[in-house]
Amino acid sequence: MMVLDTHIWLWWVSGHNDALSPERLRLIETSDEVAVSAISCFEVAWLAQHGRIALPFELDVWFEKALAGSGVGLLPLTPRIAQLAVELPEHHRDPQDRIIIATALAHKATLMSLDAKFPLYADSKIIRREIPAQVVFEDDEILAFRDINPQAPIHILIIPKKPIATLNDVSAEDAPLIGRLFLVAKQLAAELGVAEAGYRTLFNCNPAGGQEVYHIHLHLLAGRQMTWPPG
Repeated sequence: MMVLDTHIWLWWVSGHNDALSPERLRLIETSDEVAVSAISCFEVAWLAQHGRIALPFELDVWFEKALAGSGVGLLPLTPRIAQLAVELPEHHRDPQDRIIIATALAHKATLMSLDAKFPLYADSKIIRREIPAQVVFEDDEILAFRDINPQAPIHILIIPKKPIATLNDVSAEDAPLIGRLFLVAKQLAAELGVAEAGYRTLFNCNPAGGQEVYHIHLHLLAGRQMTWPPG
């Protein structure tokens, strides 16, 4: 399942495909199920009421077309989701966005958003199983799980359970652990059938390097042609 953030839903059902990258469009179109949180309906109604967006139909008609008419499921706000939204780290204080994040986590779904703060929730709480994740590998030292905002058909984060904020904080005694991250990437690439076709592994370090979560993680990306430079 893929859960769309409100702005992604608006763009997609309105045909504003120029606002979405070809990769994001492909991920939406090939997902087995696409859905939105019920709170996204509130956000759309609020934006329309306050003149922030212009809808081509009356609100009730737009909802009908943007949900059932577009093959988009509607996920209710349950007590479990409400509790999870409250328990999330304070990276994001907007209650609607916290509910959207919690909805995706509760359904173990991929969340597509352009909100830069959303990836911050893929942190040590996943290691402690305080929030769910699609785990693909785990042992005493390492955990690997699917990125909630994938940049490729296969996008896995491989992280050490030892808390290390950035590559700058890696010590000589961490060398075997860092090496094992790459061995896990190699193993997963083989298991997922992409080893021969090729894949990319990379670290980001600090803001200029694109690091958003300050717990080092090795990205494993595959399933599409990679370009260079990466960005």
